[in-house]
Amino acid sequence: MIDTAVIGAGPAGCSAAVQCKRLGLDVLLIDKMGKAGGLTGEAWRIENYPGVKKPLSGSDFTERLQQFISGFGISVSELTVLSVERTDAGFILLTDERKIECRSVIIATGTTAKKQPLSNVHSSVRKVLEFTPDDAVIIGGGEASYDNALTLADTGCKVTLIVRGGMPRCSGKLIEYATARKTISVSYNTRVESVEKAVNGYTVVYSSDGRKKTVSTDAVLAAIGRESTLPELPGAILIPGSIITSFPGMFICGDACSGSLGQIGTAVGGGIESAGYVYEYLRKN
Repeated sequence: MIDTAVIGAGPAGCSAAVQCKRLGLDVLLIDKMGKAGGLTGEAWRIENYPGVKKPLSGSDFTERLQQFISGFGISVSELTVLSVERTDAGFILLTDERKIECRSVIIATGTTAKKQPLSNVHSSVRKVLEFTPDDAVIIGGGEASYDNALTLADTGCKVTLIVRGGMPRCSGKLIEYATARKTISVSYNTRVESVEKAVNGYTVVYSSDGRKKTVSTDAVLAAIGRESTLPELPGAILIPGSIITSFPGMFICGDACSGSLGQIGTAVGGGIESAGYVYEYLRKN
């Protein structure tokens, strides 16, 4: 029986685990990938996090995150948590390998890409990078789609952003960065009809200005939004946007709490706040 288990090793989970350790608690950090970082590994550039002297790539930031938890003697257990059940003594985590008993639990499992009806479409820019494409189509007009476009453009890939509406759903620096790239083009008021596997890549059929068009490309990536990815929580009542749950001793932080793609600073703050709640809960019980 350990004091607390933290599920998810992104910025929220790592911050929660370290703060629990600093408060003198016995903590186990779990992540299905077996390493720190989470979705930050896909970020093109991190430049608005306090203390960062210059912009960092997502991979560079995850390396620092790993060093951060290692400095406190925390490692990441590579396990997939299937469900979290409430017991008289605390909680039982059912994983793909074994059961874990803990007095409290912090869930920081982040988000997963929303399902979309099209086939032959990827949802991870890291997966697309494995193909080293010369050109790619990205479906979506939000922050993630522009961020992914810049990541691919850095490799020399020519990117076409297909946006359903008449304007992007993000603003500010990302738009400026993307606009400045000659290898990134944007097609507004455009809807993808189908994506078919071809001999050398994919064929994308889309409609724009009332006309159907076809384009060939090496890869297709969808960035149309994200939603919370949580283990089964029998009996628990979750309040969207709230760290506290209906189960005393169970807390949710980071993107898993908000259900969308948030900022690293927000995730870190939520992780530290959750650790504070856990400490107070255990102290009183």
